[in-house]
Amino acid sequence: MAAVSPPPSIRNLRRGVVAGLVLAVLVAVLIVPPTNGPEPRAPPSTSLLALSSGPPMPHTPSAANASDAATAPRGGTMDAPAISPPPTWVNVSRSGAGSPPPVYAESVVYDPAAHETLLFGGCYVKQCPGNETWAFTNGSWTNLTPRSGSPPARDYASLDYDPHMGGVLLFGGQGTNHGPLDDTWLYRGGVWTNLTYVSPAPPARWGAALAFDPDPEANGSVLYGGCGGGLSCGFNDTWVWQGGAGWTDLTLAGPGPAVSSEAMAFDPVDDYLLLFGGCGGVFCLGLSNQTWEFYGGQWWEGTPATHPVARAGTELVYDPVGHRMVLFGGQNFTIYFSDTWSYSGGVWQPLAPASSPSARSDAGLALDASGTALLLVGGNVAGTSENDTWLFTVPDSVLLTSSALALETTQSVDVNASVTGGVAPYHLTVAFGDGTGAAVSGPGPTFSLAHRYGFAGAYVASVNLTDADGLVASASTASIRVTSGPALNATATPLWTDVGLAVSFLATNISGAAPFAYAWSFGDGASATGASPSHAFSAPGTYTVRANLTDAFGVTANDSLTVTVVALPSAAPLSFSPAAPNNTTPVEWHSSVSGGTAPLSYSWRFGDGTGSSIPSPTHTFGTPGTYRVTLWVNDTVGGRSFETASITVSAAKLSSPPPPPPSNNSTTVVRTTNVTAPAPSWFWPAVVGLVAAGGAGSFALLRWGRPRVAR
Repeated sequence: MAAVSPPPSIRNLRRGVVAGLVLAVLVAVLIVPPTNGPEPRAPPSTSLLALSSGPPMPHTPSAANASDAATAPRGGTMDAPAISPPPTWVNVSRSGAGSPPPVYAESVVYDPAAHETLLFGGCYVKQCPGNETWAFTNGSWTNLTPRSGSPPARDYASLDYDPHMGGVLLFGGQGTNHGPLDDTWLYRGGVWTNLTYVSPAPPARWGAALAFDPDPEANGSVLYGGCGGGLSCGFNDTWVWQGGAGWTDLTLAGPGPAVSSEAMAFDPVDDYLLLFGGCGGVFCLGLSNQTWEFYGGQWWEGTPATHPVARAGTELVYDPVGHRMVLFGGQNFTIYFSDTWSYSGGVWQPLAPASSPSARSDAGLALDASGTALLLVGGNVAGTSENDTWLFTVPDSVLLTSSALALETTQSVDVNASVTGGVAPYHLTVAFGDGTGAAVSGPGPTFSLAHRYGFAGAYVASVNLTDADGLVASASTASIRVTSGPALNATATPLWTDVGLAVSFLATNISGAAPFAYAWSFGDGASATGASPSHAFSAPGTYTVRANLTDAFGVTANDSLTVTVVALPSAAPLSFSPAAPNNTTPVEWHSSVSGGTAPLSYSWRFGDGTGSSIPSPTHTFGTPGTYRVTLWVNDTVGGRSFETASITVSAAKLSSPPPPPPSNNSTTVVRTTNVTAPAPSWFWPAVVGLVAAGGAGSFALLRWGRPRVAR
């Protein structure tokens, strides 16, 4: 509505009334609204039945209508459930091409077949009225005005989605000359089709309410009330569009109030058409706060204990999420409202949303493209038009969590987004905090993205969410600590060993999350656990030993090594040469050794208190006797073997006969082999000559002919 109490068309009429007499005459002439519509137009070549989605159900009043008429209005059958968190109004306006120009008295309806909210006509700043067609979907408005074929420009038209027709039905409105219209149009598949040839039709009017009622008494789009253009506004006739049958006037035993600019919508839970408010009488000065319900083929006046203040230009739509009717705004003379009310079970309740559009009347209110949230656009405040767009819904909220706050580079983590509120489908853009990201879309409400961090560090993932109506939300995770995955280094001491000797193994974890579990396989069928087991191999061979580590996250690492196992060192029986040595003969000792882990060490014990550490020593026994000689062979890993042998050493024979016993009175010369005095100068030439002349006998003679040395 405009800045003053009546709508603009009535205001324009008032400007033309300059005298009380003229006003009285006009009232007398125009107080009665027209009862017949214009002559029907000739039908177009396309049959109306071809536009219908199926044969409509004919209007047959219920047999129980008579009894219904005698009963009081029924109350609701279901209370609206509490919504937590509660919905509120959220501004989703966009500037520029993404929004219609400022407008009021436009017609807005939800089209479930096209999944869009449709806006047609209204009063624009530069053109009043207009005939633009806009659609709201994916969070923005799009101008769909065809180049030709649109209905003529108008405001205050009646608009509703008719499932029988499979499209949006439009009737009447106020034309360019501020006169009422009576044409009927269908918008389907992006095309407007004129259905005005179907007769009869409701009288021309603007500001009427139109809503689809599936009950058998109506089974079509119900048109109620409106203003016929005279000084007195307010029809109370009820019409229904029944597909191919066109308009039918429902002659009711109990008609409703004579109003225009009222609000009306169908409640599928309580199963009735709900009507509230409007204006009537001369110049539309009579504002209503009455609540009416249409069911059982007639109108029933409700008597709620509380109700909104009387108003016109208010908007009403059924909220499928809250299972209730929701009413917003309107005008009571110079007062504009921004209040929000719910109606369910016969009870009006004021709502207290956290935020709200500014006060206004004659706005457009319908379900959004998803059919779940309420969408409000435009409106009029004291002559100023609006073009903002609001949603009545539970605001978007997203919670972002990760499946683990501590993990390793070898692991994947699930980043989980849980969405509440808003309108599906949702589009999420996730940044993992390491310079990478991903996007995902869908109905939700939960989303999961797997990610693997390539480097150790601390990361915070974040998400930005946009829903189908352009609502946004964001969230982030707690810090995700990423460490390097486990790496294992297995060692053995020694890597070359003897049969039966223990080998010490050690597993060293380079990284990973404690505690760790270790498992060993030694390659000979034996196994062990722990970080540092030991194992002795029972047979020679080359064994592949494998170590496996599992850390606290269940991530594994492994390593392997090779152990060579040989037989214990073994010494062969000892041998010596010569076989019958005397106490002056050097004896050479030998023994061959097999097995053992090199290098080998030798330890000889000759039995006379002496020894040697070389493999094949030479030893002279200084004293005749029998000796037990022992050889110990030791390898580098502690393996040892020994062998023993007995040797008998004789006394060495003297080189000259023993001297005669000395006499008591003479000097005795004693021969000894230990004399080391040098021979006289004549000795060696004489020896040579004698040997040459006499041979061995001469040599023997010489041996015994050495000069004696006195003691």
